[in-house]
Amino acid sequence: MSALNNRFSWTIRTERQRVSPDITQVYLELTSFCNLACTTCARHSIAGFKPRHLSPSLFGKVIAALGELPRLERVVLLGFGEALCHPRAHELLSALRDAAPSVVLVSNALLLDELAREHIVALPIDEVYLSWDDDINAAAGAIRRGQRATSFRSALEGLVETKKSRGGDRPLIGLQIVATRSTVGHVREIAAYAIGAGAERIVLSNLFPYTAGMSEEILYVPGGKPKTDLALAMRGLRAPKGIVIASQRADAPRRCPFVERGTAFISSSGAVSPCPELAYTHPAYYFGAPRTHRAFTLGEIGRERLGGIWRSERFVRFRESFGYFEFPDCTACVDPERCWHRTATACDCYGNPVPCGECLWAKGIVVCP
Repeated sequence: MSALNNRFSWTIRTERQRVSPDITQVYLELTSFCNLACTTCARHSIAGFKPRHLSPSLFGKVIAALGELPRLERVVLLGFGEALCHPRAHELLSALRDAAPSVVLVSNALLLDELAREHIVALPIDEVYLSWDDDINAAAGAIRRGQRATSFRSALEGLVETKKSRGGDRPLIGLQIVATRSTVGHVREIAAYAIGAGAERIVLSNLFPYTAGMSEEILYVPGGKPKTDLALAMRGLRAPKGIVIASQRADAPRRCPFVERGTAFISSSGAVSPCPELAYTHPAYYFGAPRTHRAFTLGEIGRERLGGIWRSERFVRFRESFGYFEFPDCTACVDPERCWHRTATACDCYGNPVPCGECLWAKGIVVCP
């Protein structure tokens, strides 16, 4: 960032947000392998993507790092793979249960068999979010290739039943849905089924387009009223722990949920980034306009302590830039098709090396547990 932008940003920026001084949540990618090939997944677009499991050595360093974080609130098992695909998943979950105040698992549910359900409830894992986007009554998923709706329903209902049989209040069982033009007609039915089956929280997100074709599927708009209103589609539904519905307007003030909560994302290779979006290099599309999102790595858990990475000058400077959100609001760009910086590999038009000016999480358009 140029000295001019850094010195005078407070006079021109109107957006404000809290920046956590401490790590309060760690997003951990146990593996980047997955047992599905969902059509909307970033894994198909990541440059030079080679899936791997988090090694025993790196996992040991993660556990040690968690013990050095006095303000840690939770570990979220979410990345670009299915956590339960790790060959030692049950063992790793047990170790995390002992090391973290709260553990949140996000899963596609395909490997949530009886043994896995018993293990997750017995530990217990604090929150489990299962994801489904297709017609809940379809024979097979159109988005979630390789998974039948019947297997998803069995996993969800089995987890609810296992929890009831144990008589405890954990895990909180939630459902994650990503709404698109093709699937929005099923959103209410999916949520209603899940609540009836015993799901306690629903998280409804928008699609993040990783290909040009996905841009045709988005339901959010640069400003004004969207043609399809997700809040209206969900009207009247109630879940015990609430329903989170993503925003559909990009003209809203920004607030990075990852910086606000003090987040470190650790990939299956041990690389540390500020959030999942900055963990890998991949294409991205904003209202049809292309951009290359470059990985932004701040350290390696295999070589450095997590606390040291967090306190490094580079990471501190990155977080401080969010106090006044010192990034261009690219979704409000007057001529995005002609913006060279949208496809630049080095920086945006403010000189930032990260694509945070176009972040859909900061707009509340994409949400995750």
